[in-house]
Amino acid sequence: MKTISLIMVLFVLSFFVVSCGSDESKEKSSEKIAENFVENMIEKSSNGEVDIDIDQDGENTEMTIEGENGESVTVNVNSKEVPKNFPKDIYIVDGTIETAGTVKTAKGELLSLIILPKADFNSVSAEIPKQMKAKGWNTDLNMNLDGSNMYRFTKGENSATINVTVDAGKTTVSYSVTVNLK
Repeated sequence: MKTISLIMVLFVLSFFVVSCGSDESKEKSSEKIAENFVENMIEKSSNGEVDIDIDQDGENTEMTIEGENGESVTVNVNSKEVPKNFPKDIYIVDGTIETAGTVKTAKGELLSLIILPKADFNSVSAEIPKQMKAKGWNTDLNMNLDGSNMYRFTKGENSATINVTVDAGKTTVSYSVTVNLK
């Protein structure tokens, strides 16, 4: 978990560095700076050699980290689309996608999605558990706090955590889905 957190923090930092480029040559230069920065940070914290490749294509940014042993992690962020590999049996609320991302390893994937739903907080909070149950997911956690509902669902070896929050009248639904590769 500490490694995934470190990777996500470094990815966000590199994403901001890469985003600073405006033309193609400046963008490639920014990508190289970000790659070197992230490589150095990971190598210092892990005492191992890594190779980083950052590729930005429009709004899509992908970072691949390969270790000495050949194992790799790929992080992908696309702010406008549901990830292609997002499980089809997970209920996705109707709304505007704020951001989406994927962290992929040899063992599985962590997929994230943040949506601003068209429906209000109470409607969304009531619909999610119904739809997930209808799609065969088991509810492991249903926690309701003031202005926030958290659900954790499992199906086989996969899990989905869905948070519904409301702040200043704005409802947000965030998905964190773990998919184990077979």
